[in-house]
Amino acid sequence: MASREKLLKRLESLTNSQFKAMLFRLDNDIPASHLPSGDASQTVRAIDLIRLLEQQSKLGLLQRLLDELDWFKEFLPEGAYPVGQKLQEREEARERQDMEEAEARGEYPEDYRVTPEKFYTFKPEANWLGIFRGWDAPWTFHSELLQRVIDARRGRNNCPAAAIIGHGGSGKSVALRRLAVDLAEQGYKVWWVKEAEQLLQFGLSKLAEADDSPQFLLIDDIHYLEDGYAKRYRRYLQKNRSLVLVVAGRGLPTAFKVRVGSGSGLFDPYDAGDRGLVLNKIADVIPKWADTAKELATEPLQKARLIRLLVVLARRKVPPRNLEELERFFLEILADDIDKIRSVLPGLADAVIDATAIREVGRDISRVTLIALADYRQPEKQIPTLLEDVIGNPRWKVLESLISHNPEYDTVQFHHDELAEGIILAGGEKYLGSRIIGDDAWRREILNVVINRGSVDSSSNALSGFVRKYPDIISQERTMEYIHQLLAAGNSHHAYMRLIVDEALDLEQQERLELLLAAARVIPFNRWLWGTVWVWIQRQYQKKEERSEVLEQLYQAGCQSFAILIPLLQHLPHKSACIIAKRLLKESEYHQVLCTCISLLGDEAKDDAKRLLKESEYHQVFCTCLKLLGNEAKDDAKRLLNKSEDKDVLCTCLNLLGNEAKDDAKRLLNKSEYPDVLCTCLNLLGNEAKDDAKRLLNKSEYPEVLCTCLKLLGNEAKDDAERLLTESNDSQVHCTCLDLLGDAAKPFALERIPCWTETDPALLVRCFQVAGATPEAGKAVAEMLVAWNKRVPPILRAVALRAPFDTPLRIQRAYDVLHNWRGEYRQLVGAALTAFWDDPDAVTEYCIAILRRWHSEIFYRHKHNRIAYDGHIIKALSHPALKDDAYYIARKMLGTEAKSPGFLSIELHRQAENIIQGQGPTWTTYKEEISV
Repeated sequence: MASREKLLKRLESLTNSQFKAMLFRLDNDIPASHLPSGDASQTVRAIDLIRLLEQQSKLGLLQRLLDELDWFKEFLPEGAYPVGQKLQEREEARERQDMEEAEARGEYPEDYRVTPEKFYTFKPEANWLGIFRGWDAPWTFHSELLQRVIDARRGRNNCPAAAIIGHGGSGKSVALRRLAVDLAEQGYKVWWVKEAEQLLQFGLSKLAEADDSPQFLLIDDIHYLEDGYAKRYRRYLQKNRSLVLVVAGRGLPTAFKVRVGSGSGLFDPYDAGDRGLVLNKIADVIPKWADTAKELATEPLQKARLIRLLVVLARRKVPPRNLEELERFFLEILADDIDKIRSVLPGLADAVIDATAIREVGRDISRVTLIALADYRQPEKQIPTLLEDVIGNPRWKVLESLISHNPEYDTVQFHHDELAEGIILAGGEKYLGSRIIGDDAWRREILNVVINRGSVDSSSNALSGFVRKYPDIISQERTMEYIHQLLAAGNSHHAYMRLIVDEALDLEQQERLELLLAAARVIPFNRWLWGTVWVWIQRQYQKKEERSEVLEQLYQAGCQSFAILIPLLQHLPHKSACIIAKRLLKESEYHQVLCTCISLLGDEAKDDAKRLLKESEYHQVFCTCLKLLGNEAKDDAKRLLNKSEDKDVLCTCLNLLGNEAKDDAKRLLNKSEYPDVLCTCLNLLGNEAKDDAKRLLNKSEYPEVLCTCLKLLGNEAKDDAERLLTESNDSQVHCTCLDLLGDAAKPFALERIPCWTETDPALLVRCFQVAGATPEAGKAVAEMLVAWNKRVPPILRAVALRAPFDTPLRIQRAYDVLHNWRGEYRQLVGAALTAFWDDPDAVTEYCIAILRRWHSEIFYRHKHNRIAYDGHIIKALSHPALKDDAYYIARKMLGTEAKSPGFLSIELHRQAENIIQGQGPTWTTYKEEISV
């Protein structure tokens, strides 16, 4: 753990926006009313922040956020971190730091080196380094798993694309980490999801917004994810196909079970029978374990749980002869560990046993709670004093075979769930003495002690976990007593309060609402809780007026979370919402709320926007204010161009100032590393930036920058385009190169088309456009038409129907699409009409149906913010037998556009005008672009 002085120095070095972002990340852990205000200097605020976190034993969380910023150069989406080279460097740096700090304390530094022995005994510091250093033995199903997951980036089975499911200790987590590392080594963006619920609440939208290229989300221990959250993951990923989910755990949430099955994305390490491979790998990397490892690989132990084999391998020289003896050895080893702890501090041994009850429901406990349990079991022994320091304390060191301290969250965690479960089994078999362990009375006692003596986090998590896993152990009446007790104590943690808004408790709706109103007074800012509450409100109250009433009650009761305030402003009548928005512009510090208020009030908020441009530290607020004020904010835009380092602010300023910002654009082209800023500068400067564009084509690695340079330079960049077709791996760059090179890129297109199942769909569209009516294209189209629904995404089906190859199967597929056109992908509908280029009479009725619905189609698109696409409507307007209908509808379209500017797309508006002038599209010549 870094010293307070080092943490203060790091906080002082943050920019204002970074410091604000830090506070925002911490507002679930510290009540917002306690966080440092913006009036004091950053040093004073940093000192105050350190003091508050130290009081709650959460300095480790602050250090983790600062480390994240140091290593990854940005705050990561909450709940996840990227897998790749940077992660390996971070883990190796932590290893070096631990060794250096041990040496400074006078300890032997080699004890802190990450070794294969630590990897195979589940020490958390070895989880990733063991994979990066190749100490694991990949399972026999690994290649199949890897290929299935990669293939999922082009299909619809992305939630989950695959699942590694098996009993505890079978090697699921190692298999998932190996998958993560191998995906990253192939150049994919991979996220290890540490907190699945947190990512869903706060981070998932940022991933989807940041990039539309494939991103893989890997979640371990998926059996702990509540089914309601699993459903929300499924719904979100169905709308964001670029996000591909892979999970591991003891079982699947119900919402995921229909997505994978045996032989179709479901992998079980136990069934794979690869324990022999693991033991052989151990024999290779740890020679002193080799003889025992080979004996454990014998036939009598083929069905053994891997975790038990590894524990016995590490701790016993004599291998067991059969499964029964293996189980006895395993329990005896755990009992020996408890006895060693008991010889040092009996109360601590009992506390470790008690902690297994909390781990059993999927929760770790805080260090403070473990100490409280030890003090409860051995009172009047000054245990809190004896266990105050963790590092260098022999009383903590004796725990190392079973648990470790996580300074980030100040929790203690078992190295593996099987160790906790094994201790409970050992207690039931009387290996731990006469104390009764593992029955309902024991669990109820532990829960009561934790709620009454444990930390805020542990008491909340324990109650939530017990109610969900053991509903028969704790009655609803008792649960309600605990909830009221925690509320009265001011417990601001979200887990126990979420019991109110899911199906864990059988409560009347009014009872739930009254509890939430009470929570609004005690827990006004917790965005984790109130984000869940907003989801519940949407589910329980269908009418806008009902939602508005509930949201206003929560606001009046004291709720100040943006998760409630923003929907409140969106649901209230405009006049009422404006009154509250004006008040919130003066009171709220949430940038989401400020931006919503400014957008709602419009011109009425101009004075506040001018004030916020001077006072605020949030880049989101700057951008919203600049867009509202326009030319009135030019002076502020000029100031921010020289002061801000945020890419969104810089781009907004450049776009606002236009030609007045050309000098700044030239400066930023040589200074900035943000691709968005570079692209904005290039677009602003145009031909004046050609030299910079040529330089960036040879220097930049950002696909969007390369594409902008190619478009700017045009024919001057043909040599670079040919080079990038070979050197770049990005499909966006390849698409731009194909657009620029045209027929000159035909060899590249013909090379990719036969591999259509492995080629990015957007790129494949361009390849077909360049290839034309070649045999290679004809063969690929025939394969697509045969495969069709099985593994061909809609965009490629549209390509197959549009390609100039007339076959009976093409006509049949087109008929299938048109028969159900209202439920089909609209680009696919337009392509289906194209297939009848020489027989328009065959689809006359379909064109009439499309034209009848033109208004409702476009209205639906605007209402739900769908991509503007009218190709099927324009194709129907071009039908030779419907010229009179087309003329009449074109007039209606232009009349609607005159009343509601922007209702029609630019292309549809142009075609409607052409029809009125007698120059409308013709059936065989109009070609629509497929949206990619």
